[in-house]
Amino acid sequence: MLRNIDTNLWVAEQPLKYFGLEVGTRMTVIRFNPDKLLVISPINPEEKMIHQLEQLGTVNYIISPNLYHHLCLCRSMAVGNLSFPSGFSWLYSRMFLVNASPQFQA
Repeated sequence: MLRNIDTNLWVAEQPLKYFGLEVGTRMTVIRFNPDKLLVISPINPEEKMIHQLEQLGTVNYIISPNLYHHLCLCRSMAVGNLSFPSGFSWLYSRMFLVNASPQFQA
């Protein structure tokens, strides 16, 4: 569930185990136009969160900033194909920034 932090800024958190250690994960959402959203470090999309995002605007960008934050990118992009057709994604692959189309298949 999204939690409002400040004007045009939200976060959502989920549990995440990494090598048996509970580390958690956090997604950030920034609204940079009246209806355009940037999602950073996507988490597993849940129906309620998807509905909240739709109420805030259109997901135009999804960024997975490093080697570990890609874990939920494919699932978020799959949801993006259905709910956020204009979503445009970037993922950080090793040392290179890769532009992945919304039709990216895992």
